[in-house]
Formats: sequence, structure tokens, C-alpha cells
Amino acid sequence: MKKRESKIINNEYKLEALSLINCTFKMKPLHSPESSISVDIKPSIKNTIDRTHEVEIVTNIRGTELDENMEEGSSSRRKKPWLEFSATYFLVITETKKTKEKDNMVIEASIKAVWPFIREFSQNMFFRAGIPAIIVPMNLLEIEK
Repeated sequence: MKKRESKIINNEYKLEALSLINCTFKMKPLHSPESSISVDIKPSIKNTIDRTHEVEIVTNIRGTELDENMEEGSSSRRKKPWLEFSATYFLVITETKKTKEKDNMVIEASIKAVWPFIREFSQNMFFRAGIPAIIVPMNLLEIEK
């Protein structure tokens, strides 16, 4: 009986982790608060223990910022892309709180990108691309389904 109960608990963690599949994380980069980064994730769950989800992600990362070179008289401030590329990496998501606001699920979590190989090169590449926010912990990530 006890073994079966522990399996149910493990399955609950796996179901919570699977709910993150095909979501979009919207983040504010630390270096440029007026910009935003969207990360589309399609992860395969590798391990889920104690609400820490390790997922392998093939993702498209897009960043946008307000276009300051708009014509005068234009009332709408259009956003222009400033970053777009695809990457595969490991992401560790530690969930601390989950709330639902309107139609969006907001998960308070800390995120850390983990590269098992060529870690230094990968981190330098991300820093050069101006995305330190993906490496440092983030809080209150908005997830769109």
C-alpha cells in the first residue's frame, strides 16, 4: 500500500510539470526593462522531485522593444524585434506558488538554465546576446497556454 501511495504523489508532480508544456514565458530582461522576452517551450520532462522540474527545451526566443524611430504623429508605438533565435538547453523550474489571474496561470518560480556541456561557451553566448534574465532566477512568470 505505501509504495502505491508514493507512486501517486510522484504522478501528481509529473502532472504539474507536464502542465508547463507548450507554454510561453514572458519575462522582462534585467538589462532592459522596457523590452520583453517570450520563450516558447516544448519540453520533455526529465525529472520531477519536490516541485523542481528539470526539462529539456527546444525553444524559440524572441525579444521586442519599442521602436523609437517611428514617424512623428503616429499614436501607436510599434514594437520591433531585437532578438530571435532557437536554442536547446536544460531549464530547472522550482515552483513555489501557483495562482490563476483572469485567463492566465501565474507561477511564482525560480528558473535557471543549465548546460551539461560547454557551459561557459553557452553562458557567454547568452550574455553577449543580452539575455542574463534567462540565467538568473526569475519570479512571477506569466504563462500563456
